[in-house]
Amino acid sequence: MDEIDAVPSNSKHTESAEFEAKNGISMLPCCIKSDFKFESQNTKQLHKIIFNTGGHKRIRELVLTHSDLQNLPSSFILNLGNLIHLNLEDNKLSQLPLIMRKLLKLQHLNISHNCFKALSEDIGNLIMLQTLRLENNSLVDLPENICNLMNLRELSIANNSLKTLPNGIGKLAKLEHLDISGNLLEDLPKSMFQLTNLCHFNAASNKLSYLSESFTHLNKLRTLNLAHNVMYEVPYCLFTGLPNVSELDLSHNYIRNFSEAPNCTSKLRRLKLDYNSLLTLPQWIFRDTCKCLLKLDISCNKYMNGISNEIYSSASNLKMLDLSNCALSTTSVVFLHRLKSLEYLNMGNYKYRTVKHKMCAGNIFWDLPIGELKKSCHLQVLILCNVGLAAISEDIIQLKVLQYLDLSSNKLHWLPNSFSDLVNLKSCHLSNNTLAVLPVQLGNLEGLKELSLDGNQLHSLPESMAKLQHLELLDLYDNTLEEVPEVLRSMPSLKSLDLEWNCFDVLQSLKDDNFLDRYIQMKCSMRSRLTGFLSPRMDCKRPPLECDSPSLGYELCVSADYPNSSNFSEEMEREDFSGLSHCTSDINREEEEENWDLSDDINDSFDPSFLPTSQKKKVRHQRALIVMGSLISSPDNFCPADVHVPPVKTLGRSKRISALSFQAVEGQFDDIS
Repeated sequence: MDEIDAVPSNSKHTESAEFEAKNGISMLPCCIKSDFKFESQNTKQLHKIIFNTGGHKRIRELVLTHSDLQNLPSSFILNLGNLIHLNLEDNKLSQLPLIMRKLLKLQHLNISHNCFKALSEDIGNLIMLQTLRLENNSLVDLPENICNLMNLRELSIANNSLKTLPNGIGKLAKLEHLDISGNLLEDLPKSMFQLTNLCHFNAASNKLSYLSESFTHLNKLRTLNLAHNVMYEVPYCLFTGLPNVSELDLSHNYIRNFSEAPNCTSKLRRLKLDYNSLLTLPQWIFRDTCKCLLKLDISCNKYMNGISNEIYSSASNLKMLDLSNCALSTTSVVFLHRLKSLEYLNMGNYKYRTVKHKMCAGNIFWDLPIGELKKSCHLQVLILCNVGLAAISEDIIQLKVLQYLDLSSNKLHWLPNSFSDLVNLKSCHLSNNTLAVLPVQLGNLEGLKELSLDGNQLHSLPESMAKLQHLELLDLYDNTLEEVPEVLRSMPSLKSLDLEWNCFDVLQSLKDDNFLDRYIQMKCSMRSRLTGFLSPRMDCKRPPLECDSPSLGYELCVSADYPNSSNFSEEMEREDFSGLSHCTSDINREEEEENWDLSDDINDSFDPSFLPTSQKKKVRHQRALIVMGSLISSPDNFCPADVHVPPVKTLGRSKRISALSFQAVEGQFDDIS
């Protein structure tokens, strides 16, 4: 049998001990941290020393977490009569020993993340309890005598299967924190009005459709979380009571109207109204009575019809504002010029939303609302992704302190030179645009750490980027680069890089290069950052611009450019290139008509009823034609008239006119009867 070495850190007495599991022990863990250190796998000796001797009666705190404990021994409590803190979190316990009721001095009990389906009535005997944590179990109900814990200040029953709460829960007069989130509650006991000391109440993720008026008397309540319920109206008690609520979360409900100011307007600091059915932004938010509001989230209200500029009458101290997916446009954000303290602003659109709110209206901005943001001298984060942004003005330099900028999934063709003057920028996302060049002085952004340029049309990088000595992430996937940019070798801090899906084979070009091993590591680092809902990336080069072989038609180019779109080539052939095929056949027919007399001279057996077939011309630049076809087919893109494919009817008409074009001579048709 192994020997156990006990090394007390305090020779006088022991006040706390922590246990950690080893090798799947299912009875008691075998390693004690803090005051004692045991190095043994023998649980019998550990059980004997800790629980069957009288030398450890002074232990005040015992932690037995993240083990596979399925039960506690009967002698567990005998020598721990002075225990104050007991943490049994994350085990496989399904019941507590009956002798547990003898821990009369116990004040904090944590049995969360276990397998409890019910609690023994003996829990009511621990009258000194101040904290009881029962979250993440399988509790269906609670014993009524849990209401005898008169000294309880914190009770957490989150993530269970409770359908009701004990009717006498109002007896817990000293309760300050109550968390009942993640259950199946449809109603709350009326006795809750007696919880006059309640400060934090979390009832998120239940089936509550209203909140009783009894909450009106809870004047000390500061945090109220009712997110993910089925409320169609703002609880009435917010207008008649609850004057000290500073954090209010009503997100993920069905609220349509919040025009009346709540009773806590002057104290409100954080407000979440996202994922509701609001038609307009509440007018009271920007009034003088709501000066303390610092964070506001009103994103993804699927019926939001823009924001009226008439409802804002005073300046605001708001620091964080989320207005994503709210049907905004450049003309409906005039109110932003009053938000001089704004630090975080999100007005983008997100493609990946919950099914419940998949029809959220989107924002549309053709240019940056610099005129409204120039007074926000503290703005550090700006998100305008997927809003149809077509240009950025030189005035962007007015956002001098900007540190995070997200303009991805827009229609940007170029960046102004003043973009290089945003010297405080640390993270910039320009993915999925149509950028062909970057500002020459982009290297002036010497503090830049992240730069995402994937999904553009870049064929080179400016040499000034060599000055980006702090750049750690650079994404160049899906561009038109023809070689590894030499400037990448002079970036010592670069840790994440992706050069695939360009116009060259990266691994082949770096075959005998010392940069190859480093690139493979950087590419792996980049791919590991990608989230799961994005399309998988390919390790290959883009198809060539010229397809010299007739067998390499545009179908091959389309299948290479769009590997996940099987029907794309058929649609392109049927729609975008229908005019092109007619045009080619008409040109060939015109050549045949012009050379018919030459055929007659060579072959005396010429038959006018038979036209010889001519060899079709080999169509080159198929990929360029595909791009041109996509430009022509899109009504949003301007294309000069000389590159448009002429309609078939126009070609036929012009040839018929040219074939019959002659000058009539006077009297030529006089003999016609």
